[in-house]
Amino acid sequence: MAKRNYYIFFFVCFSAVFISSCRHYASQYQLRKSRLTAADSVFWYDSAFCEEKYILDTLLKGRFIHSAFNGNVICALKGKVFYEKTLGYKDIFTKDSLELSNSFQLASVSKPFTSTAILQLCERGKISLSDTVDKLIPGFPYKGITVKMLLCHRSGLPDYIEFTDRYYRRTGCFPECITNDSVLGLMKQIRPRMLAKPNQKYDYSNTGFMVLASIVERVTGTKFNDYLEENIFGPAGMKNTYVYNMQAKNLKPLSVRAFEDDALVPESYHNGVVGDKGVYSTVEDLLLFDKALKRGELLSKQWQDSAYAKEVPEWEGDQNYGLGWRLRTGLHNENIIYHTGWWKGFRSIFMRDLTRDLTIVVVDNVRKNGFLSLNELLWVFDKNKPSTFF
Repeated sequence: MAKRNYYIFFFVCFSAVFISSCRHYASQYQLRKSRLTAADSVFWYDSAFCEEKYILDTLLKGRFIHSAFNGNVICALKGKVFYEKTLGYKDIFTKDSLELSNSFQLASVSKPFTSTAILQLCERGKISLSDTVDKLIPGFPYKGITVKMLLCHRSGLPDYIEFTDRYYRRTGCFPECITNDSVLGLMKQIRPRMLAKPNQKYDYSNTGFMVLASIVERVTGTKFNDYLEENIFGPAGMKNTYVYNMQAKNLKPLSVRAFEDDALVPESYHNGVVGDKGVYSTVEDLLLFDKALKRGELLSKQWQDSAYAKEVPEWEGDQNYGLGWRLRTGLHNENIIYHTGWWKGFRSIFMRDLTRDLTIVVVDNVRKNGFLSLNELLWVFDKNKPSTFF
């Protein structure tokens, strides 16, 4: 009971200091802001972001203290970095400090890269969104599933993580590694039951993006990693980004490992599957990806617009899903394109506010307690929030 009272006392004290600091800073910010001229206001918004940086810094440090954050953050307006932060360690045991150049497993933030690759092939006339998977992958056991359905999670395909676990548990022999090809082979062999009819409903599907990566390989005759390197990573200048190949053990020196509950996360045999996950990158490289997209160097505006169109008609409200991207309407009607990810200790957020040209990237490699949410980031960067915040 005494220990519990200590934690309550500590939490109350920390909260009081945090709230008091934010209120004090807010009043100082409002005073300085009132002295700005109209000509200064753009500079203030573009170059300073003083209030937002202070709050984000306080939020991140608080999460780090409570072991809820260990990673890197970068924020940019109109492509110009105004905030960058590293908090924590590459390895929680050796206590080697993180650097901005460290690559993290992006988990589902890999999906926008898979989407971009597929849309490039569509733009170049190699495939069509209406092409069926069984046309592009001979022997694929399910009919009527199109490329577009895969991109917007309306394929109805079974979850490969679940059916592979179930199959290998039944056989009593788990492999060290499976690949996209071995998952496709198993699908042909056992034909696991579909979760829904094609295009019947939205059902988030890692399997769908694994299949999309396989389509890239079959259409181009190139390994998925090589295609991304030649057509996305290289052109965008992303020098610390790559697709992890579990069989080749190509984890690069600047890449970090993941930790969960104070222990190193063991290698999963599912790490050999790519497309739904598997891309390692840095916060700086993701900002380069964002810039390359906005300059139209990877995809034309027409094809990007198609990726950012709502594809889930049954959803109402401010959230939806496009072609490989999550969609969100902000509190002030901002057009927000983003994706989140988590996988075996890794967590990530890649947010692109197209209305304000504001980009925020967060990566983390220690899964313990909570994590930053998109709602928190949107609140921090809401210019119209109350000056007292609480």
